Amino acid sequence: MQYVANDKFYCPFSTKPMLSDRCFHRIFLKNKREILKYALSLNSTLQSFFVMLFGRANLGLGALKFETKDAKNIFLLNPSCISSSKTSEIMAAIGKRPPESLFIECGINPESKTPIEEQEPKPLPDRKELDDIVFDAIGLTDEERKDVYRAVCRLVWNRISKAKSAKKR
Repeated sequence: MQYVANDKFYCPFSTKPMLSDRCFHRIFLKNKREILKYALSLNSTLQSFFVMLFGRANLGLGALKFETKDAKNIFLLNPSCISSSKTSEIMAAIGKRPPESLFIECGINPESKTPIEEQEPKPLPDRKELDDIVFDAIGLTDEERKDVYRAVCRLVWNRISKAKSAKKR
């Protein structure tokens, strides 16, 4: 899981051992058979929302710090709630492309004259497919799903805009 984020948030994963530095929190699973379900949950927009909500916005240029203490207290969907047979396929698709800005991932234009809260989210197809699994598991309505996309984008936009306005002074 990323230690510092700006407008992107992602959790790279591997079924093989790999090295990590101070840029990422390493996560060790007790039940390694559920790695794809954990990876799916950690890479969902809902998870991004929690990180943007609970992270510490005290770094320069609007960066958000998510310390180990924060990571240990994050909400995470129980993998047993994920019942999709497409988990492996979706994670492979997401893993084949670089992560985009949350605005692009969610299909929200923060610089539009239409406020974020009034925009119709148009998430990337693989992003929507991943998120739908998580949203289905917790029973979100279509409007609640749109609200998650809008809310995560609003949190990112507020943090980045505040940093830009402070820089102009």
